[in-house]
Amino acid sequence: RVVNDVILPPWAENAQTFVQIHREALESDYVSAHLHNWIDLIFGFKQTGKPAVEATNVFYYITYPGSVNWNGITDEKQRKAIEQQVLQFGQTPAQILKEPHPQRQPKFKEFPPQPVSSRNPAVVVEFPITLDVPIGLVQLSSFSSSLLTISYNQLFAMNKFNYVAGTSSQPPIVNIEKDLANTSSLQVRLGDPLDQSITTSSICFTATPSVDIVLMCGFWDSSFKTFSTDTGQLIQSVFGHRNVVTCISYSQESGLCSMTGDGIIATGSHDVTVLLWKWSGKLNRVVSQLKTPQGSVTPLAILNGHERTVTCVALSASLGLVASGTKNGCCLLHSTSGELLHKLVPSSSVWSHPHMIASSSHGLFIVHYADQKGCLAVFTCNGEQLAYEPLNEPALALTISSDGDYIIIGGFSGRVYVIHTHTLNVEYIYDSCGTSIRSLHISDDNRFIFVGVSTGSVVVLATHFWRQ
Repeated sequence: RVVNDVILPPWAENAQTFVQIHREALESDYVSAHLHNWIDLIFGFKQTGKPAVEATNVFYYITYPGSVNWNGITDEKQRKAIEQQVLQFGQTPAQILKEPHPQRQPKFKEFPPQPVSSRNPAVVVEFPITLDVPIGLVQLSSFSSSLLTISYNQLFAMNKFNYVAGTSSQPPIVNIEKDLANTSSLQVRLGDPLDQSITTSSICFTATPSVDIVLMCGFWDSSFKTFSTDTGQLIQSVFGHRNVVTCISYSQESGLCSMTGDGIIATGSHDVTVLLWKWSGKLNRVVSQLKTPQGSVTPLAILNGHERTVTCVALSASLGLVASGTKNGCCLLHSTSGELLHKLVPSSSVWSHPHMIASSSHGLFIVHYADQKGCLAVFTCNGEQLAYEPLNEPALALTISSDGDYIIIGGFSGRVYVIHTHTLNVEYIYDSCGTSIRSLHISDDNRFIFVGVSTGSVVVLATHFWRQ
């Protein structure tokens, strides 16, 4: 009988649900609490001897490493017979531990932070940056307490986000303070004003995970530029597009490249193309893979297929995938080598204006369509629609939690919505921040949501309200 598609159990609607449920099970508190028992059986003290007998963990003797003296076997028939037995029964792993493995400590349930707003009890910090100038980017460093913000007028600010974990009786300490060591903060404008064809928004700004480099697009000279957050000075202007760059995205590479801070940058343009660029974390510059004249760089790949202005782009360097959308057009999924893989088509033809795209660590791409009141659609890396859901209001900002399980959106109402990635069910709605939301960021540990609002402040929300 030919083995074709796997038949799923009744409780799994599709392959994505099957994988999702197993992932949740493997990462559950129950598995974490019993993981040490499995380690004891496979690699630990219960692999051999009396503990193995008591645990009913005994296998055929030749499966254990070192049980057969292959050099001592002179009879070729006997050697082949033992080899066949080894192939039949398999081999047990080498024993690593002689003592019981300690049990993983359960997660400590923290006392929630103290609210600072009577209007919204989830708000733990409100910090003004610029007066009545929307915050286009807010991002916390993955390696330090540095908090970067960029306003619509292209002034950047570096501040310190302080968090001290609490105890069962003492709430944690949470605050934002000015980074006095950064004298350029709120003093230096990043580049010339953006081109008049560009509507300033969060898709014009991004930064490296350490927030020491800002990447910006939208300039009249068809370049995107990199700036140092230490000095605010221009580091590099990168040319490649034939028209104004409309959107930009950055993704850190995985494996050994992640140790040096290498990544990939994707840029979309009015010229209907998406270009990919190599980022060197060691040099803090965009570099070419091939030798080029000094000062010039060439893209890794040119992604074609669009017929209109590219309005949004997102990529996953670890998966080698790039998703991009066009004004009044479609979304395309490319490989980072330039191959067109899929066209991302929502199940309803009403949604035709992709506005924002984000990628999750699970290999999903979330597209926000700006038609009517807005809509979210989730696509797999194979181009299949997993879910779609109309919204109550258009989103102006979108981000995804580091574990890929939650989408965070906000818009004109000032409310922050927490949405489950796979089902698009709304898990929680925060009370209004009092003004429209222009940028969002969630910390790597999923403890805090950073909200950049139109009045020029950063609002920090605690996540314990919906992650009980």
